[in-house]
Amino acid sequence: GSRSAIPRLSRLPAIMGQPGRKCSIRKDRHQRPSPETVTVPLTGPLPTLPMCGICGIIGTDPRQVEPAVRKMMRAMVHRGPDDEGYEQRPVGPGNSAVAGLGFRRLAILDLSPAGHQPMINPDTGDVLVFNGEIYNFRELRAKLAGEGIEVRSSGDTEVLLKALSHWGEKAIDLLDGMFAFAFYD
Repeated sequence: GSRSAIPRLSRLPAIMGQPGRKCSIRKDRHQRPSPETVTVPLTGPLPTLPMCGICGIIGTDPRQVEPAVRKMMRAMVHRGPDDEGYEQRPVGPGNSAVAGLGFRRLAILDLSPAGHQPMINPDTGDVLVFNGEIYNFRELRAKLAGEGIEVRSSGDTEVLLKALSHWGEKAIDLLDGMFAFAFYD
């Protein structure tokens, strides 16, 4: 994918929020929002902002789940031109239902193949599709390392996956960021 597809900070006020409303923009995307955040008025039409896309279906006919999820992935190719992935898992023991998770990637933090999604925890088999940013992922990585959990990639996705696998729902309370995800355990 082309990095030039990502809008510069100077173009973001015309992209984010709704016309006529105010939008907060952080000068450094690795800093938490603060009182010094720049606030700018928005006017005019809103262009599409490239971003990752996640989708999924739980269905009782496994033969229909993958084609349906792949159709959703094709519909959002504009959101993530750098990569795509699909994973299907059973829902409950002895049940024919499956969960299909799809992902379209816009590589921002980890540009390597290690950021591919759906991401699977090789130790547990847990699966994650994630869009957003975890601002405190470096602190969470250190906390996981202190508890003997290894994180190999350089981005926030694997940190979130390992945190959810290790701490369960309690991991959500530790997150500082903006995000949406689906987690299969």
